Amino acid sequence: MKKGYMLIAAGAACWGSVGIFSTFLFQQGVPAITVANYRILLTTLIIGLYLIIFQRHLLQIAAKDLPFFAAAGLISVCLFNFTYITAINLTTIVTAVILLYTAPIFVTIFSRIIFKEKITKQKITALIFTLIGCSLVVEAYNLENIRINLTGLLAGLGAGLTYGLYSILGKKALATYSSWTTVFYSFIFGSLLLSCFGHPWEQVDLLKNSYTARLMLLNALIPTVFAYGLYTSGLKYVESSKASIIATVEPVVAVLLAALIFHEHISIFQLIGILLVLGSVVLIQMPISKSKKQETAANSVNT
Repeated sequence: MKKGYMLIAAGAACWGSVGIFSTFLFQQGVPAITVANYRILLTTLIIGLYLIIFQRHLLQIAAKDLPFFAAAGLISVCLFNFTYITAINLTTIVTAVILLYTAPIFVTIFSRIIFKEKITKQKITALIFTLIGCSLVVEAYNLENIRINLTGLLAGLGAGLTYGLYSILGKKALATYSSWTTVFYSFIFGSLLLSCFGHPWEQVDLLKNSYTARLMLLNALIPTVFAYGLYTSGLKYVESSKASIIATVEPVVAVLLAALIFHEHISIFQLIGILLVLGSVVLIQMPISKSKKQETAANSVNT
């Protein structure tokens, strides 16, 4: 179980680096949709080459499961990236991030319906801590950072939903396939669909710049190949609802990296937010006492 928590946290930490690489690429004049498109496309190629060379047997899937992976790619890769970028464009980064981290709420609800995962006081408390913590980390208390409109709100909630659904769909796929098979086939469909919006073939000249090409490669490797590989592996051992809460260490890592690399100031409120998020991660891993388990079981029988 501890292994699962570590894998989830490590994957989320890798996700936290996406802002750094994306910022450097934006500084090179690369459009946001192109950054997202090449990130997913290169990830698909990297994992595909790895599987062909070292784990060819993992490429075998049943034909009847192709629609499932196509749906996973459409929802958790294509629609997630599209709605998240749309939310950023229509609102602000802070607003989009706050809406994105409604994902644990969606995951907790769907996990209860699909996997029969119990909604405990421990989860609810950790969920409240992480939502408040993430809001403080991204400085939501500064109203200048918030801009909301109906379309942006719907796009942001859509990003939270589609982001969260990866935990549900990934968990479902892991009952039959390995983590790398799950990631690869979700991404191969997602990259094809996202390319319909991003038109990567029109931006191929960007890769002629070696610095931009290296950034694109690192953006695919660290916050994508490593992140999704570690997170999906962790889903084998951890409930989806718990995994989504642990994954909220991502904005904490993003803020700490920004402070380290870009010398951005971390306020006292952000520090409190970091502690709340880390506290929720610790809380969700704490074992429930025997009496609590009996009380939870009794409550579930009554409902």
